[in-house]
Amino acid sequence: MISAIANSSRIPFKATPRLPSDWLAEALDTHLAIAPRVIDFRPVPSSRERLKSCMGPRGSIVRLARLADRILVVVAIPDEADTPPGFRRELARYWGTTNLLIVRESWLLREPRLEVISAVVACLDQIPSVTDWLRIERHLLELGGSSCLEECVAQVRQHEDPAGAVLALVAAGWLRIEVSRPLSGSSVISLPVRRDRGRLVVGG
Repeated sequence: MISAIANSSRIPFKATPRLPSDWLAEALDTHLAIAPRVIDFRPVPSSRERLKSCMGPRGSIVRLARLADRILVVVAIPDEADTPPGFRRELARYWGTTNLLIVRESWLLREPRLEVISAVVACLDQIPSVTDWLRIERHLLELGGSSCLEECVAQVRQHEDPAGAVLALVAAGWLRIEVSRPLSGSSVISLPVRRDRGRLVVGG
C-alpha cells in the first residue's frame, strides 16, 4: 500500500513535538493502511486550499483512497471543530464526487481499535514464508475460518517473529483481526469472507 507510515516500534531517541494535525494524519493513515477494501491511498497536496473553499474545519486531513471499484475521498475532522451546515454537500461539489467518507478524530483514536491497528501496521515488513502462510490458512480452514492469535502463531515455523508474521498477514489483507478488544493471544484471527455468485465464501 502507498503510505508514509513509520514503524511504531522504532522510537526516536528524542521525541519531537508534533501538531495535533500530525496525530490526526498518522491515525488516519494507520487505519487506511489495513482497511480491507483500500488498495492504496495518498495525501492531497492542495487539500488545505480545497477544504478552505468548502468551509472545512481547520486541522482536517484529506486522503484519496483507491478501492477496487472507485476512488474514495476520506476526510478526518478534529473533535473540537464544528462541521458547518452543508459541508458534505460543498465537499462533494468541489471534488465532483459523492464517494465521501467523513470521520471524527475520536473514532480514529478510539482504543483498543487504534492500539491493535498500530501494532498490525508496525509488522508490515514481517511477511512469513509461503509454507508458514499455508500452515496458517489450513489451520483456519480446519476451524471454520477463525482461530485465536496464539494458535495461529504456533503454525509459524520459519520466521524469527511468529506473532509479527501473523500480524503482517493481517496488514497485507490476507487475514482479519478483531479490534474491539486489546491485542492478546486470544485475539480472534480470521480469513476474509467474500461473496461469490450470491454465496459467502471463506478465504481466497
